[in-house]
Amino acid sequence: EVVRELAAQAREAAAAGGFQYYVAAATALQAWVAWRGQQVGQALAAGAEALELWESQPESYPFHCLALWPLAGANLGAGRLEEAVNAARQLLERSQVRLPDELEAAVRSACEAWDRADPELAGHLLAGAVQLARHLGYA
Repeated sequence: EVVRELAAQAREAAAAGGFQYYVAAATALQAWVAWRGQQVGQALAAGAEALELWESQPESYPFHCLALWPLAGANLGAGRLEEAVNAARQLLERSQVRLPDELEAAVRSACEAWDRADPELAGHLLAGAVQLARHLGYA
């Protein structure tokens, strides 16, 4: 509840100040809150909106993980494996903050299983990566 309230306040303050990067970050946090509250539709909408806001800016923002973890997790929970893998794959882009080795390897393994046309293994590995990300405080 605290994050829900503070994310809304942060979004409002960032919007008032014209700080689009922070509007996007607050929106990503709203996606995280929705995902944690099992509000899949809201998590997907807020995560996509955050990415769109960042992508509309002239400079890259290295913390898309704030939106990508909720997008990966919510899509995975909704049985939308391809979308979940696509979100997870973006976590590995060079423009993004680097994940810890163990977490990066888990995400990479899930993406590689998908690329080998093994969706069952990809889903299992991605679920493990999401669980590890939660354990490490990334999701």
